[in-house]
Amino acid sequence: MRQRLVGVRQQLQQPLTEQAGFVESSLQKQLTKNCQASLKAINADLEVVDKQIDELIQGDDRLKELFGWITSIPGVGSATATEVLAATDEFKAINNAKKLAASAVRLPCWCSLF
Repeated sequence: MRQRLVGVRQQLQQPLTEQAGFVESSLQKQLTKNCQASLKAINADLEVVDKQIDELIQGDDRLKELFGWITSIPGVGSATATEVLAATDEFKAINNAKKLAASAVRLPCWCSLF
């Protein structure tokens, strides 16, 4: 769910950012204004999903421990740690370093941007 919301937010936000230098400022303001309610709602939904994910992790001792280990790595935030836990089935699907490295390559790189 989080990935979908991030994707939708990006689909709305990116064209606004990219076209800023190509359209009249009055048109840019209007386009931005038209999207603000949607972007605000998506951001609110993301906050709810992030809170639910955090509650799930904090409510499970094993997830909490794994999450703490992953986020202790410099540059790894909660979104990336969550993706790693999900992609590796809490590391149950990984029994050697090569499998972990291969899984890391398949993770969406944009997940750590938000």
